[in-house]
Amino acid sequence: MLNMIQGAVVPDRALLSEGYEVIRAIRGLMAIDANVGADKFLPLFTTFLHAHRNEPVFFILEVPCNQEEERQARGDEACPMHKNIYYMDGLDEEAALSILREKGELLIHDGLSSFGFGGHISQDEMMKSKYNVCNVFTKNIPAACKIFEAHGIPRTDHLVTAWETFTLEHPGSCTAHIVNGESIYDLVPYFVERGMYLAERRED
Repeated sequence: MLNMIQGAVVPDRALLSEGYEVIRAIRGLMAIDANVGADKFLPLFTTFLHAHRNEPVFFILEVPCNQEEERQARGDEACPMHKNIYYMDGLDEEAALSILREKGELLIHDGLSSFGFGGHISQDEMMKSKYNVCNVFTKNIPAACKIFEAHGIPRTDHLVTAWETFTLEHPGSCTAHIVNGESIYDLVPYFVERGMYLAERRED
């Protein structure tokens, strides 16, 4: 049974377990989807960053638009909701790890946002998405598999994520997580002061 983040609720947690699946090719990269327990995101990202210590990395943060931004972005109520995509470029390993040390609990347990890191040279990316889903894009599948397996997350041929368990009668729910009075929206100006910038606004 999957250890869910605090900002996510699923109708039947017993249907979910840790695991990863190599799924498809995107832009010349292979993709991996995984279910990751809340307690394993921090060590998983740490291992990923250690593996990319010889190249600059970027931090990515995806946050739902606030009400005013949403009014500006949507043509009418039938349009999809939107999210802001932020980047912080050119980080070394220590700078990236400091993000996890300082704000990792909020980033990991927040149910509304997604975040991750990527290599500027390798183009490898690892993202924590909603409902404990982790997404990896890479040209080096064996190396990525080793990261998951080092943390006891097994390979599977058919991963069942939370999204596949939802129905109209039994949906999931995502909520903001608060740490020391801060929400994910408080982290945006915090990181902007440290070099993060808004790259784009897109449909969620």
